[in-house]
Amino acid sequence: MVVQKKKDNLPSNGLKNKGNTCFFNAAMQCILSIGELNIFYKNTSFPKEKEVSNAFQQFIREYEASGCYDPKSFIDRIGRKIKLFNGSQQDSHEFLIQFFDLLYNELDGSKDKINTKEDFDGVRRANMIARTIFSMDEQSLSCGACDYVSVTTAFKSTILVEPYQTVQMGVDHYYEDVQLEGMGAWKCDKCGAKKHSKKCTDVLAHPEVLIVHISRFHPQGWKNNASVEVDDVLRFSGRRYNLFGVVCHSGSLNGGHYFAEAKRAGTWNLYNDDRVSNGFRTYDGSNPYMLFYTLS
Repeated sequence: MVVQKKKDNLPSNGLKNKGNTCFFNAAMQCILSIGELNIFYKNTSFPKEKEVSNAFQQFIREYEASGCYDPKSFIDRIGRKIKLFNGSQQDSHEFLIQFFDLLYNELDGSKDKINTKEDFDGVRRANMIARTIFSMDEQSLSCGACDYVSVTTAFKSTILVEPYQTVQMGVDHYYEDVQLEGMGAWKCDKCGAKKHSKKCTDVLAHPEVLIVHISRFHPQGWKNNASVEVDDVLRFSGRRYNLFGVVCHSGSLNGGHYFAEAKRAGTWNLYNDDRVSNGFRTYDGSNPYMLFYTLS
């Protein structure tokens, strides 16, 4: 399968809100700003059984031809698999990871078969979503009593960070070595001791599109509104990434609204459901929720 290498910039069209679907609209406007995915899904022939891939292809084509697109038919089709379209407030991040997982699985991907970087590299050669979106981490836990080291790998589409002063600080903190002591100490799989231990996380494979998810919503029912500065350039795994999309959330956990800013053809636009206007950094520091970066 041959995929064009050039980027495909879609027009900046609005998306109608179908009843608390701003969580979907904001995420989709950033996804539609990933040119490589637009090229692939517009120009690839998918078997009939690849329902989500075919629906996404139709969505891109109809969105491109419409000044303000009504996504009802697309929502109806994917709503059979993503159970978030019930008219209630929903999490934009939850939609995004479920959507990417469905696309990944339809490209014959199986996370169960990925245990090493070599496994992951093999999948990425044949799977556009894995190659573009997913990263792979290695986590090691070291026992201070017997020196045993437990190593596991994690395969993910977003990186979850706490709301530090800047996005870069959050990413850097996520990959810092952590000393685990007291009640937080790791119970060793080998000797059973629960003493001082150490957790290390390293990047085995980096994505072409890096999506950073800021931890805003908590199970206790509150939202963390700490101000976070969004870096235009992010350093990750020794590589440079440039910002091209931001999903924002304003308001409270139960009464909020999602909107997005995204860059296409060199121009930043504000996407607020069916309303689209030129805009860059129209949000305040408490709004950024998901940040989209592309490899330089």
